Amino acid sequence: MEALAGTSGIATAPVDRAERRREAWRRIVVRQVASLCARAQGSDAAAQDAAARAGRLAALLELEEKGVLRAR
Repeated sequence: MEALAGTSGIATAPVDRAERRREAWRRIVVRQVASLCARAQGSDAAAQDAAARAGRLAALLELEEKGVLRAR
């Protein structure tokens, strides 16, 4: 039994690491989108660029949540 417990712990480690990486990626993207949206409250070129970037990041986050895109 002890050998199985050790083996199963090793087998789940990559899954846990991948999930932690996905969660970290989501938190980063959500933070970036929020920041860009806050800066996009204007009509100048910088605000338009921020709005476009926020849109792209939001689309990436949506794709990742659907499982279409993998977090690296």
